[in-house]
Amino acid sequence: MSFKFIPLFAALAAVPSMPARAAESVESGISAAERQQPPALDKLTIAELEGRMAQGDLRAQAELGARYGRGQDVAADVPKAIKLLKEAADKNNADAQHWLATAYSNGTGVERNEAQAALLYEKAAEQGHREAQYMMGVLISNGQAGFASSWPGAFPFFWKSADQGLAVAEFMIGYIYQEGKIGNVNPQVAAYWYRRALSRGPNVKAAFNLAVMVGQDLVSYELGDPFPKPPEKESK
Repeated sequence: MSFKFIPLFAALAAVPSMPARAAESVESGISAAERQQPPALDKLTIAELEGRMAQGDLRAQAELGARYGRGQDVAADVPKAIKLLKEAADKNNADAQHWLATAYSNGTGVERNEAQAALLYEKAAEQGHREAQYMMGVLISNGQAGFASSWPGAFPFFWKSADQGLAVAEFMIGYIYQEGKIGNVNPQVAAYWYRRALSRGPNVKAAFNLAVMVGQDLVSYELGDPFPKPPEKESK
């Protein structure tokens, strides 16, 4: 099973802004109350983001870079997006590192460079960025960007991402246990993670894999499963 990168700026609209992390340095010019309860960046206007960036808010700068990249509420400007993301990434902002890594992985606004993408994903993952953790799992499981293919090596990254509620990572944990990628096959654990992924919204792959296991009598049907209850088997 292989997994592909998502095109950078088309995908950014679907990626939620990450909350502030304890590992990040405190931005200057922001009140203590605002630091404790960071604003929902996707709700801010371009002018508000620029104002916060002027005060040294790296989260706002990363969001602004993403907005310019995908042309959201502002005319698309990929070179400006890359400039903003590079500046914030150099100051260790995890969101900017993740988005810039995706640009390098796809060659969007920069020359394609898988090694640089992997380095940035790793830096963001170390700060707890769940999308970057998932992408590290993808790289390692696929043997990309110079990594030797290793499911045991990829598993901790998928796990950390899934533990933060990223549905695609939850699906991957389910797949790993269903296929026995790191040891024995465990349908019950696989079903648990598929159901977690499905609790966040439609997921065709998770629904299909769960239905297959139910059909094979490996796990039982539960109320809320995203497929019709299988008919009772006729007794002979």
